[in-house]
Amino acid sequence: MRKIAEKIAVVAQTCIALVFVATTLLQNLAVQQIAITSVAIWVLAIVWVACTLYVVWCNFSTKQSLKKILVASSCNSATTTNHRVVGKTIAKCAQLVQGVKLKKYQLSTDEKHGFVLNLAINYHGKDVAFATEKLRCLLVDAFASTLGVAFNTITFEICKFSTTYTPNVEQANHTAEQLAQDAEQTAQQSQCNTCTAEEKTDPLPPTDTPQPTSETD
Repeated sequence: MRKIAEKIAVVAQTCIALVFVATTLLQNLAVQQIAITSVAIWVLAIVWVACTLYVVWCNFSTKQSLKKILVASSCNSATTTNHRVVGKTIAKCAQLVQGVKLKKYQLSTDEKHGFVLNLAINYHGKDVAFATEKLRCLLVDAFASTLGVAFNTITFEICKFSTTYTPNVEQANHTAEQLAQDAEQTAQQSQCNTCTAEEKTDPLPPTDTPQPTSETD
């Protein structure tokens, strides 16, 4: 579908460019129709810019979703699979992880021409890291054992999250009080050390030295 749309955009660009050339030549021959021609030129210009942006995006987009992947190949044959098979395998693995619900996936390639799997999931549970790591291990094993496919990268996006974890309020209060007491003791100790240092550095009071007296006859 994407290739077809890209071809349509290229054809539309070419046709609109030809219309621009023909319209420019005919403007000198039909001066009374300049207003209608100007409107048509603006409309075609907008369509042309849209087609150009679409073609540029198609050629430079790094997240192009794959519809088929090559499973095996030899000199005389090649075996491929489509995105439906990939999707069913991913969904089956996601069902084995408690609390995980698959929303969508995208299979693409990276700069090393390896497969990249991006998953969007909803999670209901306590440990997100454990659930995603378990799902990753299941996906690696399933695709390697059945289709012989390996992924360079598997990324997860948590679209919706709800947890069954209940914070321990009593433990949090105890920890906060202990930290506050430690901070207070540290401040007092620092103040005592400062006072002691100031006492040690106080200058000695001046002492009166006897002045020499002169005796007069």
